[in-house]
Amino acid sequence: MNQNTDPTRGWVWHPEVKNHYRQEYDGGTSSQTGTPYGLSSKPAPIPAMFLPPSLLNHWPRDRGLVRRDSLAPSVPSDLHGVAAGGLGETIRGEQEEIDSESLDPGYMIQSRRFFTQGRMFSVLFTEPCGETTDPGRHVDNISTVMFGQRVFSNIRRFIVVKEGRGFAYACPVSTYGGRATTKRGLDPQQHAIVYIAGTYPQYVAGEQRLQKVPIPINPSAGSVTLSEASRINFAIHHPIQHNVKVKDLGIVHPDYIPTLISYARNESGF
Repeated sequence: MNQNTDPTRGWVWHPEVKNHYRQEYDGGTSSQTGTPYGLSSKPAPIPAMFLPPSLLNHWPRDRGLVRRDSLAPSVPSDLHGVAAGGLGETIRGEQEEIDSESLDPGYMIQSRRFFTQGRMFSVLFTEPCGETTDPGRHVDNISTVMFGQRVFSNIRRFIVVKEGRGFAYACPVSTYGGRATTKRGLDPQQHAIVYIAGTYPQYVAGEQRLQKVPIPINPSAGSVTLSEASRINFAIHHPIQHNVKVKDLGIVHPDYIPTLISYARNESGF
């Protein structure tokens, strides 16, 4: 067969990932539009986490994977997560659908108008595991990703405090395991009680009085509830991208939105 017409030329079969790949140099080669001989018209994608280090400079034929060569587009620097005490980790949407346990159908991608100041929502949140995390306690919530690193995933709640272009800053709401601000290491005065409008805000046993007034939530449905230990942490702001699937929980009572924004600004300086 003539080398110039050989459809397999330039493609290499990798037995570990059971797919073809080709070398892609920084100078850029012409993209492959055909299908190598012996492959189906739409080969299965190779999950990036399964690529061995020797292939990190190869670009798989499946364009659904993240490019790792120097020509790949960069992520805007203003959307990178920053350590605690300011911005939290950026929560990004998925570029491709992957096989996983299904979320509640109530989780969906919302329009940018959804992410208005005061909006409360829940989202599947993933963050690196701490060195002291006990895998036995959260075995179903821990996954191993690239480079053997472990991540912890769970459903978390947030309230939008600032709108952006394609994303919004949101403060986390947590019960801290039912301990509220009595949890060791917290600054209670960076928090406020969050409760359902029409009910009464409450402190947990041993909790000191908070300087910030409680924030009432108008729920999106009667099934939405909040534990009496729910607290919003105004000291942490997570950038939440608009293409993340979220579930609407409600919105801060209109009379308290100026208070919400004031607290967020005072703690963050934005």
